[in-house]
Amino acid sequence: SAGALLASGTFDQESASGWQALTFARPVAVRRGTEYVVSYFAPHGYYAATPFAFASADRHAGGLSAPRSAASRPNGAFADAHGFPTRTFHATNYWVDVDFRPRG
Repeated sequence: SAGALLASGTFDQESASGWQALTFARPVAVRRGTEYVVSYFAPHGYYAATPFAFASADRHAGGLSAPRSAASRPNGAFADAHGFPTRTFHATNYWVDVDFRPRG
């Protein structure tokens, strides 16, 4: 919640269009019940977005969840430049997938 950076990377050899994938050199350890923000920076403004995706229901997939957006706890955060994503617009999903693999 304080915006502590746990990992970062840069896309290289990406395609002109389509889904991009970034693999960290080492997995990022996370704790059950802790909220994390996953984001990317698109310097040229090209990104996938679905407005109101977090407006009406929590989303769950593969052991992870994204809570429904609320005034006291908005979801679908972004930043206009480098920095911790804190702004929101219409509970938008900016399509960042996480490859989550629970330990044994």
